[in-house]
Amino acid sequence: MRETEEHGRCVALNLSTEVIRRVFCQLDCIDLIHCSLVSRQWHADSAELREAWKAEYMDACIDRGFRILRENNPLARVEAYISGVLD
Repeated sequence: MRETEEHGRCVALNLSTEVIRRVFCQLDCIDLIHCSLVSRQWHADSAELREAWKAEYMDACIDRGFRILRENNPLARVEAYISGVLD
């Protein structure tokens, strides 16, 4: 058995929620998203921070005058982009 594994699981997955949250606080948005994909527990532990990053991103977009499209239809996004470029 490798030193990094304990009972078939990576040792990092066995860390307490408090330790994981302290680590997550030090990560940028992209790294936090990647970590949230590791396990269900890490996804839950990172939810609050991911929402904070999302809010910060949305505020920055609004401050810079970007339109935020909330359409789920990909064609609507393309049409909105084209109309914005051609205006």
